[in-house]
Amino acid sequence: MARLSDEQVRYLISDIVAHALTRMGDPTPERTDALRAVVRMHCPQLAEDEFDLRDVVAKVAAGLNGMANLVQERRDRLVATGRAAPFVGR
Repeated sequence: MARLSDEQVRYLISDIVAHALTRMGDPTPERTDALRAVVRMHCPQLAEDEFDLRDVVAKVAAGLNGMANLVQERRDRLVATGRAAPFVGR
């Protein structure tokens, strides 16, 4: 069985985190409902005003997508410096 190097694990972590952040910010109704529930849990006072809640959920989704981009950029910098490497073997 092939073992992953530390560099490959760093790449894998970045990929998983970027994918999770992108998925959390996905605008599909199911994902938006899940994100809305999380925002309500963290900011219960927003549950009273649907318009404020929608606005915050949209901003949080955009922020999650932005964070995913930052993680991907960091991964690319790690690859460029040799500190991360994709797993190519099977």
